Amino acid sequence: MRMPKLTITVAIVLLLILAGISGYAGYLVVGVVAGYLDIGRILTGILLSILFIRLPRLRQGKLSTIGILPKIARLPIVATLAALSTLHYFNQDDIAAVVCLILATTFFLVFRWLKLTLSSRLSSLFAKPGFGFGRSRSASAEKADPSIIDMEFREKRDE
Repeated sequence: MRMPKLTITVAIVLLLILAGISGYAGYLVVGVVAGYLDIGRILTGILLSILFIRLPRLRQGKLSTIGILPKIARLPIVATLAALSTLHYFNQDDIAAVVCLILATTFFLVFRWLKLTLSSRLSSLFAKPGFGFGRSRSASAEKADPSIIDMEFREKRDE
């Protein structure tokens, strides 16, 4: 890396822009839901936070979370609320809000894939034989294709 300070600065600026877009998208979604429920934004924010809350708990000696919504239902509900808000603002011809909501929704939908891809690339980057960090290449090859058989061959000495 030639310019680490510049790279770090660009990464921080991009994260700040993403945080701003996500925060504004949340503000827009709360406003639309408050308008449809005909209640205030504060009460709507409280209701949505209760709906999406995740509380820590210890179960069988392991830390986990518990909440009202199951894990599988959280992302579709967030995407549905964002799509409803996008359509609402599209009907009002508010292009800035529509672009913000589309960017935030795209990030929310791509985040899991991005997290898995980056973590696998970083772990394969740091995985060295005998290093003990990350998966070995044979373990990742077995996961990628179950038809591959990993074997070692040794030669016998002729005596």
